[in-house]
Amino acid sequence: MARGSWSADTQDRWFYGLLALGFLAVGWIILPFLDALLFASATVVVSWPLYVRVAERLGGRSYAAAVLTGLGIVVLVLVPITLLAWWFVQEATDAVRGLLALNAEGVFQARVEEWVRTADFPGRAWLIERLPAGTDPLAVVMRPLQQFVAGVGELAAASLPGLLGSVVGAAIDLLVYAFAVITLYVEGPALLRTAMQISPLRDVYERRLFEVFREFATNMLFGSIATAAVQAGIAGVGYAIAGVQSLVLVTLLTALSAFVPLIGTAVVWIPTAIYVGATQGWGWGVFLVVWNAGLTGTIDNILRPLFIRGRSQIHPLAILLAVLGGLAWLGLAGALVGPVLVAALAAMLTIWREDFADPADEPELPDLLGGAADATPVVTEEQREDAAADAAVEGPTDPGGRPRTEG
Repeated sequence: MARGSWSADTQDRWFYGLLALGFLAVGWIILPFLDALLFASATVVVSWPLYVRVAERLGGRSYAAAVLTGLGIVVLVLVPITLLAWWFVQEATDAVRGLLALNAEGVFQARVEEWVRTADFPGRAWLIERLPAGTDPLAVVMRPLQQFVAGVGELAAASLPGLLGSVVGAAIDLLVYAFAVITLYVEGPALLRTAMQISPLRDVYERRLFEVFREFATNMLFGSIATAAVQAGIAGVGYAIAGVQSLVLVTLLTALSAFVPLIGTAVVWIPTAIYVGATQGWGWGVFLVVWNAGLTGTIDNILRPLFIRGRSQIHPLAILLAVLGGLAWLGLAGALVGPVLVAALAAMLTIWREDFADPADEPELPDLLGGAADATPVVTEEQREDAAADAAVEGPTDPGGRPRTEG
């Protein structure tokens, strides 16, 4: 077949097919860095006014402004979170090593034996009375603890390679994030313009969908900060009641840990509760667990969907399901992707109602509750015209429907 025998339509189909295939291939390649790229996009959208102000101060030098703004954000926001994660890894490693050392030296067993013999807590006598005759309470406690310590050692040894891999992966994601932020500051408008040219949607629809992303990215950022502040305040009250030492430092660490996905503030308050229980009495340790699990950890599921929702009309339940479903689907990136997808769908439904749906085709609701389901009757346009004509003939009426008399 001659080279020029292909029709123009066939050539166009091949071109667009290859273009779509290229997009899919590139998307598959960058999929491992989806978290970093998505949050880089959200960071640029939210901080764009700051970048513009810095660029103006630097005389329009966009690359210098992008580097300065991007590195400033990385230093001020991500470095504290990274240091917190590193601190947690170090503390967890030291705790496991110390536990294994105490177990090997017999110190751990001696402390537990002393606690079992001397500890006085509510219900102790009741529990001992109900043990089978001849049962040593110490053996009942020590056997599971020894198995637990052995399991912790095995788990720590098996998790070490994965932990090192996670640290290396986090460092790579941080590098990709920083480079993506700087690149999007400079090339973002051109990339957005190209995407709008390729998209078959009208420009007004594309701008509306972009506004949805911008709004929810902003809500996600400030909502996370506000939620972390509230969680830290609630946890701080509990720490103060329990007499935790270094109250300000522990509260600040709790606020930073609120940004850790899935685990959240438990990264801080669980070790704190264990330490308080070992040094000040296990009653105070249990108090911190109940306080933080019931208040600090629960308030996150209530406040975060409300903050992310912002001024949109999307129901908070839909936002909560979007956040949880997004986390289960995509991990950390899903916390932003889920609400954005729900909001984009809501925006497209609004566009459909405003530009495509015919109000005359609105169906009547089924009478599922004997007429109580829809107390507002459906009035057709013809009925409105008849009512207006009757009103013009009868003249003005009072609120009760009776003719209004003059004087």
